[in-house]
Parts: sequence; C-alpha cells; structure tokens
Amino acid sequence: EDCLHGQTSLLQVNTDLRSGVLSVTNVAKKDEAQQVPSTMQCVLVVIVQYLAFLGLSHMTKGVCWSKSRLLRAFSGTDSLAALLPVAGVLFVTHYVVAAEMSGEDSNPAVYGLPQWWACIAMVLATIAGVASMSLQFCSLACHAPEPFEEQPTQNGRTMVFGCFQGCRWLATAFQFIGLSTAVAAALFMQQPFDVWLDNGRVWLSFVSTCTLGVLVQLLFFHGIGLLGADEIVNGGYPAGAPIKITAVAAKAQALGPTVCVLFSAAHFRLFDMKRQGNTIQWPEAFVYACVYGLLARTFLACTMAAWSNRTADAPHEDHQGWRCVPLVLRTSELLAFLAVLVGIVGVVTSFFYARRSDGWHVITPPMSCSLACVLTMVVQHTVAQIVAFFSRSPSATDQALIETGSVCPMLGVLFLATLIRACQVSPGALPQVWVQTCTRACALASLLNMFFAALSTRLAKNEDHEEGRGRACLRLGVGCCRAGFATLLGTSALSIVCGIGSMSV
Repeated sequence: EDCLHGQTSLLQVNTDLRSGVLSVTNVAKKDEAQQVPSTMQCVLVVIVQYLAFLGLSHMTKGVCWSKSRLLRAFSGTDSLAALLPVAGVLFVTHYVVAAEMSGEDSNPAVYGLPQWWACIAMVLATIAGVASMSLQFCSLACHAPEPFEEQPTQNGRTMVFGCFQGCRWLATAFQFIGLSTAVAAALFMQQPFDVWLDNGRVWLSFVSTCTLGVLVQLLFFHGIGLLGADEIVNGGYPAGAPIKITAVAAKAQALGPTVCVLFSAAHFRLFDMKRQGNTIQWPEAFVYACVYGLLARTFLACTMAAWSNRTADAPHEDHQGWRCVPLVLRTSELLAFLAVLVGIVGVVTSFFYARRSDGWHVITPPMSCSLACVLTMVVQHTVAQIVAFFSRSPSATDQALIETGSVCPMLGVLFLATLIRACQVSPGALPQVWVQTCTRACALASLLNMFFAALSTRLAKNEDHEEGRGRACLRLGVGCCRAGFATLLGTSALSIVCGIGSMSV
C-alpha cells in the first residue's frame, strides 16, 4: 500500500510538472504572439514608406510647376521606389516559407523561424532602403540639372551632390545585400526537428518555389535596371544607349510583384480549404507560364531594345534584309506577355474551385475578405499593365491608368500582412472586423481612383476650344471625387497598418 501511495504521489508530481511546463510554454507562446515580429515590422515600414512617397509625389505633381526641382527630385526617386514592392513581397514570402516548414497550425516564431540572421538581413534592407531614397531625393532636390544639360565643371555644390550620390550608392548596395541574403535564407530554410518528428519530412510547395524564382528575377533585373536610370547612374544627365537597355529589363518585370502576391495568396487559400475539409489543386502549367513568361518577355524586350539601338543610326539600305527582325521580336514578346496573362487568369480561376477528400466537387467555400481584395488588386494591376504594353506612346488617359495602378502590388502586400499577423496571433484567425472594413474601403477606393483618374484626363481643359460652364463643373466634380477617393485610400491603408500593430490575443 505504501508503494502504491508512493507511485501515486510520483505520478501526481509528474503531472504537476508537465502542467507547469505546458503553462509556461503557453505563456511564452502568448507573449510571442503579442509581440510584432521583426519581419512584420519591416513589412509595415516598407508599406508606409511607399504610400507616403506616392502620396507626396502626386501632391507635388498637382501643386508644383512642371519644371520644378522638387518635382524632378520625386521623379528621380521613382526607380528606387519601384524596389519597395519587391521588398514587401519578399518579406511576406519569407513568412509563407516559414509557415510551410513549421506546420500549418503553429506560429513559425515558436520554432525560431525565420532565422535570426535572416531577420537582421531584412532589417538591414529596410533601413538601407529608407536611407537610399532619402539621399537620392536630397541630392536631386539640391542640384537637379535641366534636361539635356551638359555636365558643369566641378564646384562646391557639385561636390556636395557627389557626396550624396556616393552615400546613396552605398545604401543601395547594402539594400541589395540584405534582400539577397533574405532570398538565400528562404531558399535554404530547414524544417524544425520537432515538426519533422511529428509530421515527417515536409518539402517546400512548388508554388512557393516558383515565388522565390520570380523574386530572384526581380532582384536581378531591378538591380541592373538601376544602371539604366539617368537620375541614378548619371546624376540626372542623359545616359548612353547601351545603359538604357537595362532600364527596359526592369520595366518588363512590372508584373513580377503582382505574380508573387498572387502566389502568396494561394498559400492562404489552401489553408482555408484544408480547415473546411476541402482541398485545391493548383494547376502547375499556369504557375510555370507566369514564371517563364516573365523571364522570356524580359529577354525579348532587352533584345528588341538592343536591336533598335543598333539600327537607329544605320542607313536604311544596310538593314533591308533584316526588316522582319523587329516584327519577330515584337510578336515573340507578345506571346510571352500573353502566357503571363493566361497564367494569372488560370491561377485566379483556381481560387474558386475546391474538392473534398473523397474526390467529389463541392460548392466553393467562401473566401476571406482580405483574399478577395488581394485578387481585386491583382486584376486591377494586370489591366493597367495590359494598357501599358499595347500603348506604344501612352496617352494622358493611359498614363493615368498606369500611374494609379502602380500602387496595387503594395496594397496586395498590405492585405496579406493582415492575414499573416492574424495567423501569428492565433492560427486560422481573421483580422478584426473594422480592419476588414478598411480593407474593403481601400480596395474600392483604389478602383474608383483609377476610374476617376482616367475620366479626369478625358475632361482635361483644351486650350484651343472654349470650355463651357457645364463641362467645367463636371471636371471640377470629377477632380473632387478623385481627390476624395485618393484620401480614402491613404486613410484606410494607414488604418490597416495601425490595426496590424494593435492585434493581440
């Protein structure tokens, strides 16, 4: 009886110890969930930086003179701002890879994912991005040359400009080092040992693998694209024709961030399906069409630009036998672009199909608000890029559509960030109701802002004809609507950022 009593007491002690360990573990997980990880902080900083830059840039265009130095400083920083959506998508993809490696029902931070050195690399890239854009803007605001102006002789102002540019080049180098290190960390991320013991070996999904492949393309071509920007490589003075080819490569990758946002959204859609007892099969052909179509279009666009530079100054008789080369290159580029479009449409369509585990088709489960808004941004930006591709010399309406659509990839990153933060707090959770309302308002404001921007260019005042009172009132009303929806977009986006920071258990 004493032995049995001793065994019972030992079991009670073991139970108490286990419950104590579990309670301590639960408290640690709760504290971990309440803290905003460094990855999410980097995402929020990049989003706020990009939205602030776009907002100030559009305000400057509406207020300042067309040849204002401040306006040219904003336009000279556009090539650096185009790298921010790539950084945001990379940080989001890092969480997706960590979530796949650590299991769907757990917080990757509990297992120490992403790696500590990857977090340092992302923080370095974020700080360096802020520094490079600030230095570039200050250098051009202090000394912005006139178009086609010859480079002046050395003086004190030029030396200050050179110091700014040297520091900016150094910050950009650190930014690319940080982003490249983050990509390498995602590629070589290892599965936690505890997860391997419980679930066996988990391999990275092919959608995430393709996302990382597109990110490698984006970093490479945006890196060489910076060499083709006049404001970057030559301080605002016209660059040579060979350098211009590198700028074409970066423009051909304009749909890359949107494709990465779409692939990252596929991860959360698959998670929703599995929680409801359904599965979804992502068509590999459409995913590969996006990846290889982007790569093929970039190489064809660079080849086309190189051929145009070669034959621009040559006599007409020297290339009569090669007259079909531009047509072949343009047709091939069109086919590559259509492959990307078909891939995007195929992946978006797959969001609306589901299967049960027994193989029968079922009614598609409802999609979360954030994912629906992400798909809206993907479609909107795709339409803007279609207009940009088929317009050789964009009109004012086409230019308005392209400019207003440029914010869509970053808004997609913002909407995915709400889901990521909710999953970090509690796996399978959704953002607050008011955050979802702001998400809908932001997506709707983006669509209406694009519509009224295109309409305002059609109603622009013509100096050759006298404008009637009715048309002037209509133009004023459209302008006020555009300003109102642009304000709603910015306000709702910043509210979402505050909502992400305030999420807790």
